[in-house]
Amino acid sequence: MLTPHEATEVEAHLAACADGRREVADLVGLRRVLDTVPPEAFIDGPPPGGDLLLQRTLRKVRAVEQAPAKPSGARRP
Repeated sequence: MLTPHEATEVEAHLAACADGRREVADLVGLRRVLDTVPPEAFIDGPPPGGDLLLQRTLRKVRAVEQAPAKPSGARRP
């Protein structure tokens, strides 16, 4: 995406900037991970009924969080 001149400037900067090299390495790693995700996994906006799905999910999570803790030494019959 860079012009040849811009690429040369970036390379010169990175040669002297350890923080920049680390950031580029992190971004390259992220790109590799994202490249493994199939395109159909990326959606444009929320799925149909997404609000209802979110409400159900939150209700289940809250129920688990509010459930009384089981004694750690309890045995099953």
